[in-house]
Amino acid sequence: MVVLKNSEIFPIVISNHDELHRSYMPSIINGGLFIATKETFALNHEFFFLLRLLNDSERLSFTGKVIWITPSNSENYREQGVGIQFCNDTKGTIKKKIEKHLSGYLNCERATYTM
Repeated sequence: MVVLKNSEIFPIVISNHDELHRSYMPSIINGGLFIATKETFALNHEFFFLLRLLNDSERLSFTGKVIWITPSNSENYREQGVGIQFCNDTKGTIKKKIEKHLSGYLNCERATYTM
């Protein structure tokens, strides 16, 4: 769970393939991630993130915009949080790195945080 607050830099560490698969939002333009948080935010709110994937030593930096909100009282006991769209990744670098890590997961039918 990430604690998001206005105008801060947020480090995100996703340390296993299952969590990355549940969090990744491939159908979003430029890609996106679901971030579990109890904080509430308006759509289009922007943050700056530092993302570390699995065992990579590199941190990926990006600006993200809230495009999805799952409230605390959601149906089917979905995790509360927000979906973040990668805003400044016009070359698709972050999306490509995530999809490389998920090469065996992208077409599986396991549930994700958003679908």
